[in-house]
Amino acid sequence: MASPPTIDGPTDSVPKRKGSPCQQDDDSQDDKRIRSGVDLPEDIFWYIHALMPLRDAARAACVSRSFLQSWRCYPYLSFSKETIRLDNHEFTVDETTRDLISKTSHILHNHSGIGVKKLELVFFGCTNVDFSYFDSWLNKVVKPGIEKLTLILPRNSNAEYSFPCSLLSDGNENSIRYLNLSCCSIRPTVDIGCLRTLTTVHLSSMRITGFELECLLSNSLALESLTVIDCKEIVQLKIPCLLKRLHNLVVDQCEMLKVVENYAPNVTIFDFSGHPVPMLGFLQVKHLEISCLHQSSILCYALANLLSVAPNVESLGIYSHTEIVGTQTVSGKYLRLKYLQIVSLNRSPDFDYLSLVSFLDVCPSLQTFILHISDMRIPQGHMGHAWTVEDSAELRQMPGHRHDNLKKFEVAGFCYSKSLFELTWHILETTSSLNRVKLDTACNFPRCSSGRCISYYTEQIMEALNVFSAIKTYMMEKVPPTVKFNLVPPCTRCLARSPLGLGGIVDRGDLAPVMRFMSAKRQRHLQRCRRQIRRRELISSVAKTNRWPCQQNGSSQDDKGIRSGHDLEEEIIRHIHSLIPLRDAARVACVSHAFLRSWRCYPYLIFSKERLRLDKSAYSDDEITRNLISKVNRILQNHSGIGVKKLELIFLGCTSVDFSYFDNWLHKAVTPVIEELTLIPPENRNAIYRFPCSLLSDVNVNSIRYLHLSRCAIRSTIDLVTELECLLSNSPALECLRLLDCKEIVLFKIPCLLKRLHSLRVNSCEMLTVVESYAPNIATFDLSGHAVEVLGLDQVKNLEMTWYSSSILYYALTNLVSVAPNVEKLGITSRTEVINAQTVLGKFLHLKHLKIFSIEWSPNFDYLSLVSFLDASPLLETFKLHVGMGMQDSHMGHAWTVGDSAPLRQMPDHHHNSLKKFKVSNFCYWKSLVELTCHILETTSSLNHVKLDTACGYHRCSSVRCDPNRTEQQKQIMEAHNAFLTVKTYILGKVPSTVKFNLVQRCSRCRALIQ
Repeated sequence: MASPPTIDGPTDSVPKRKGSPCQQDDDSQDDKRIRSGVDLPEDIFWYIHALMPLRDAARAACVSRSFLQSWRCYPYLSFSKETIRLDNHEFTVDETTRDLISKTSHILHNHSGIGVKKLELVFFGCTNVDFSYFDSWLNKVVKPGIEKLTLILPRNSNAEYSFPCSLLSDGNENSIRYLNLSCCSIRPTVDIGCLRTLTTVHLSSMRITGFELECLLSNSLALESLTVIDCKEIVQLKIPCLLKRLHNLVVDQCEMLKVVENYAPNVTIFDFSGHPVPMLGFLQVKHLEISCLHQSSILCYALANLLSVAPNVESLGIYSHTEIVGTQTVSGKYLRLKYLQIVSLNRSPDFDYLSLVSFLDVCPSLQTFILHISDMRIPQGHMGHAWTVEDSAELRQMPGHRHDNLKKFEVAGFCYSKSLFELTWHILETTSSLNRVKLDTACNFPRCSSGRCISYYTEQIMEALNVFSAIKTYMMEKVPPTVKFNLVPPCTRCLARSPLGLGGIVDRGDLAPVMRFMSAKRQRHLQRCRRQIRRRELISSVAKTNRWPCQQNGSSQDDKGIRSGHDLEEEIIRHIHSLIPLRDAARVACVSHAFLRSWRCYPYLIFSKERLRLDKSAYSDDEITRNLISKVNRILQNHSGIGVKKLELIFLGCTSVDFSYFDNWLHKAVTPVIEELTLIPPENRNAIYRFPCSLLSDVNVNSIRYLHLSRCAIRSTIDLVTELECLLSNSPALECLRLLDCKEIVLFKIPCLLKRLHSLRVNSCEMLTVVESYAPNIATFDLSGHAVEVLGLDQVKNLEMTWYSSSILYYALTNLVSVAPNVEKLGITSRTEVINAQTVLGKFLHLKHLKIFSIEWSPNFDYLSLVSFLDASPLLETFKLHVGMGMQDSHMGHAWTVGDSAPLRQMPDHHHNSLKKFKVSNFCYWKSLVELTCHILETTSSLNHVKLDTACGYHRCSSVRCDPNRTEQQKQIMEAHNAFLTVKTYILGKVPSTVKFNLVQRCSRCRALIQ
């Protein structure tokens, strides 16, 4: 077994943390005591482990053998400064790189390399790394089954890592779906092999030529998304026509690129960034984004060229560094364009925003127009443009241009530009379909809404304030009443601080309209933030009332070393923690703060010898009892008692326990959210625990769904006779009820208030004489014990009856028709059958499934008499008969041998035309049983399946180790062999051709003795 993985330091630091929530101080000294105690299937347990972040998964493996086993096959390996928590400014870049290499090597050394689905090696921002590390890591982990592979190397001008293309074959081509490579070279050839499952490729700063990329793409027929960023060796980018599934293409900052040729037929999303190049084959593109950050006047290029490149585009985004020349009128139209977004990172004072109307004119179906204006650098003297809003006579108008499909208009970074006011007024006046307008006066489109304000220039703050006032004064009156107008002011925190920073240039009175204009949505956001802060403070105060489990005096000094490193929400962490069994959940809490917080509200508390791994033969019953009490006390002492949904206290097989423990535990854990409660005290002949009925009242009555009590007393009223009835009368939502070995119940009465009760089980109640049911919807009834009087089962559909006395078949035939006339499924279990079945008055008109099981059958019982039961069940479809295993030597053969000349009895007048399936378990060669089988085969036209199992005994050799050397086993083997010969001689020839006949023999080891 590999040594436990480490993330923050050597593994020997973990056992030094004393006081596991479910361990005593000496537990760490005995390695045998750190088994996990898992009851979940292994694949589910591994899935839970895979949900944990890498750091928490490694720490869990340090304290749990079950997690340690799954750690060797942990499927999601993500190595970066962030996931390993090395992004600390206290370390130099060289130290961070060395630590990242060391921890990655240590984890992968302990990993088996099997089962990895995702591998991320992100060394961005590190110093020079020996490339031999990447070769060994990739060859160790990248195996068949890998789905996602990310390799981001540090930028190194002195050397270049060559990605081994062999990793994309050797069986990996059938599993890999995602490939992300950065800062290395890849040289694929035409014989790289077919990558059948590869759907996403992301190449960034890669050394790869256009021909090599075409070779890679030609062998990736399932490719759906392709991203190529800063690949300087690509001159001609050619997308093969074989890529039928490719729908998303991104080409960004490829400096040497001269042309993009697309032959893939289904590319609908195209994102291009860089200098303009010829683009061919994008007629089917519906979503197009063009970004030219190092060239001005991209709008003119878009109007002049994009119409021929992508005439069917529906969504268009244009990103420009600076726009100087206004747009021009062009011939042709974007007939399908519905969404247009224009982003300019640095506005020019000479650009005419009103010229954008020509762009709107060529888009007759346009519904959304968004304009972003940003000032990365604001030139001196830019403010004002020698124009004031009051001079409205100079504003241009274009009444002949209408845009009757435009519904939404938005401007982010609205500036004090005359042409921008003209464009806005034009849209408000000439667009009849407009229903929403949003004007954001922030100078940079990244808002301060994240909580951290952006540093504005003085002129930007003054311009935003002037624009805000001008819009309110001169533009809002032009807004039609049918339009939802949203004017977003600058960040109020920036403006509130500006007068002091500007030395009084801005009058505080000018801030009043801005402060009053704060939207209701923002106020609600602030209120939510305040509620979250109060909630966190409350949780923190509750947590400080008791010390966390496994937290010692010196643990606070090492707080940085035991951070959880998770990126999941707290609710998800708690849900994952609740899926882990109790012992492992406690141990995970010892090494992860994320799980430590959720441990105090762990919802599923199950305490038993098996769960806490105390079921060892090396301990006496007294020692096991003491250890169990001690561990339950320790866990509940560290638990907050809040959030417990399931509580099980199972002390079966323990010695006497002071009942005060149960009182304390129940009052601690049974809270208003409890859903399931199980209490099984130890058997004590001298005293009996009295369950406190107050736990079933108070506020718990609104949450508890499952109650399981055993070997205790519950007294809800003074009158002993009506105690159970009183409990049931106050449980109108009851759906399932089981009574087992309740010796004080004589009359069992079920109230009519239990409308939802559908399942009822009454087992081994010795003093019971009468069962009266008034519940209207009981569909399943299971009764075992001695014969009792049963009333009110007219609605029962599934009935199971087990009697320890003989002749239950006789009782069923003479009484059940009147007791449960609507039964559809009937199971009868008897200890011994002596009296043959009799003809009955009446019929089971709804019975479809009949099962008869008897532990011992009398040698005088006539199986053929069961035909009367079949006659009383005209709709019977399935008949199963189990012949008991308790036969005596004198029973063998039943005074009839194979080859006996005595004729078999027949009953030709009795037909069972609904019976489809007949099965006999432990088939023996009794004459009456052979007669019954032959009768069913000859008189049942609907029969389609018959199974005769000749194995003697209730369990087959396949599930229990057979011992043919034992005397009783040898007799059963001979009996099974004779039964097999009987079936072949008397029955096999009578099986119709339409019936599927299955004859089951003893196992081959048993048959070898006879041969």
